[in-house]
Amino acid sequence: MNHGHASNRLEALLASAFYSLMLCGYPLISIVNYSLLSSPSQSVTIAFRVICLLLACVITTIAIAKGHGWSRAVVLPIGTFWALYSFRILENQYELLHMENLSPTKFIAMAYGVSFASFLAMAVGGGLDSLRYFPHFTALQALCTCIVAAFARRAGFEPEIAGRLHLNEGLNPIELGFSGATLCLITVWFAGSALRPNGAGVNGLSSLVPRGLARGMLLGLLPVSLALGGYTMLATASRAPIIALIICVGIILMMTRSWKLAALLAMIGTGAVSIRFWESMQSSGANLERLIDFGSSSSDYSSGRTDLWIAAWQIFVRNPINGGALLLEEGIYPHNLFLESLMATGVIGTLPLVVGVGLALVVGWKSTRQSDLSAMVYLMLAQTLVGAMTSGGLFYLPGFWASLGAVAALHGSEKIRLLNR
Repeated sequence: MNHGHASNRLEALLASAFYSLMLCGYPLISIVNYSLLSSPSQSVTIAFRVICLLLACVITTIAIAKGHGWSRAVVLPIGTFWALYSFRILENQYELLHMENLSPTKFIAMAYGVSFASFLAMAVGGGLDSLRYFPHFTALQALCTCIVAAFARRAGFEPEIAGRLHLNEGLNPIELGFSGATLCLITVWFAGSALRPNGAGVNGLSSLVPRGLARGMLLGLLPVSLALGGYTMLATASRAPIIALIICVGIILMMTRSWKLAALLAMIGTGAVSIRFWESMQSSGANLERLIDFGSSSSDYSSGRTDLWIAAWQIFVRNPINGGALLLEEGIYPHNLFLESLMATGVIGTLPLVVGVGLALVVGWKSTRQSDLSAMVYLMLAQTLVGAMTSGGLFYLPGFWASLGAVAALHGSEKIRLLNR
């Protein structure tokens, strides 16, 4: 019994740590590497991805050996998509040479490989027991990232482009913005969990400290975490994290849980931070204009997303059945999951992707009734899906692919096991 208990706890620690790394580990590693280290090196981020791949292999092996359940309704269509996309990669390796500082080998191993491995590891190794610690790990990572980002901005260590916290060459501002949004969202989850008699967040901490103290700690961190998350999110002047947070709060309000009170508190707290930060943003017209400008790249402050989407659509129209290209000109990707899929794999590859994601959203919503933890995984899927629609390449969206796999694992479990047994 003791051996089994220790084995289950180790498995949960590995799976939870891996999932949290896929959600917000890279921004933390990158900001520490490029902001705090005196001699930043690309080898740091490469080492991080290698560790993630190794963790994924270990988790997948353990899960297969134990015969974990998974949802074939989700995994089979997504697996079909990955097979077709892999064929496209092998067929058009020369296109990858246009990507700066990323050879075909590095692309397959460090970008595409991490995304595929994260989906597979969570699809077979996820579940309520396996992921019971992931909110705690995720909250800690996001909190550390936002603290470092706020310190770097206030101390003037990080460059700003027209008032926008750009951070560094190794980290897209949108990824940092999502760390802020994740911190706000998971803070709401912890607060809601603290208000429930047997909330998963309290259960996780109660193994370390008394239950009453755990509940007090979670509620006490609410204003601080919301302030840091909101500040970091808005400092990057990225729209996607804000949109994702609003959508996720709306999902919370649709749930029949005590989270509703926590969500309202979060809206008030985030609103207060937003008003304060908005005043400072008005001194920088670029920041303000960028938040509201979805236009073409002809604007000085626009992200130019619409130009990329139009270009991707034109490639798809020329080859609608099986797609025409992995990348746009000069190695740029469309910054939209489904448009990039249409461009690369056509209707043949995009159809199973849409089916898999759609089924995950449906069965994931049903799983939110199981526990707070299931609801948190669903919210992570919703947030990362919004991010995948506006930023990041299809080949490297580990947070989204891991969340998709986690939802499949939750739905595929034959029964719900007790948490922290």
